[in-house]
Amino acid sequence: MKAAFAFLLAAAALPVSAQPQDPRLQPTAEYQRCLATGDAAKGKPSAIDVCIGLELDRQEERMRVVFHETSDEHGWKWQDYLRDRQFNWRSESALRCSAQVPAGPASSGTSRIFNQCMIGEILAQIVWLESVPPE
Repeated sequence: MKAAFAFLLAAAALPVSAQPQDPRLQPTAEYQRCLATGDAAKGKPSAIDVCIGLELDRQEERMRVVFHETSDEHGWKWQDYLRDRQFNWRSESALRCSAQVPAGPASSGTSRIFNQCMIGEILAQIVWLESVPPE
């Protein structure tokens, strides 16, 4: 258990940008198709926002499932740690994504930047949850 905990601490300390690229960090094919068709493909902001919103919903649900699977696999000893880390991840990822939004008045463009960043953050968190070594 000590080795697994050390792994978790080391992995948690890596910023997303420092982690090696992993194909699991890519958005879904549905998201790519959504962006490549209709008004989104023509660059219409509202259509792009719909694609981003649908992808956020998909990835949030996927993260919820993976979190519960990981928590269940590791038993009560890990559940508090995983729950606390998930809570901290939420606030830290929001801060990281907020830092990517240019200063100035809020607009649909700024929310788009934030939400696209959050897709990447969620994907990275899913990869982290899936990599927690067995007890």
